[in-house]
Amino acid sequence: MNRRRPKVLYVVSEDWLFLAHRLPMARAAREAGFDVHVATKPSGNSDDIRGEGFTLHPIPFRRGAGSALSAVAT
Repeated sequence: MNRRRPKVLYVVSEDWLFLAHRLPMARAAREAGFDVHVATKPSGNSDDIRGEGFTLHPIPFRRGAGSALSAVAT
């Protein structure tokens, strides 16, 4: 039987924040069998995220750019 791995998506405003604060949790998720995806604004650490085997989804977040509703559009 061909079973798909469950997916987990981390949404973080900056790629370095993901590496500094969520990397251990993402590694644990990968080791538990999850397909780990990271949606973030690339700022020079994309290769580190991909190097962990995670799928990167570049998102053009703009910090301090208005209300929470404006972030929904992103």
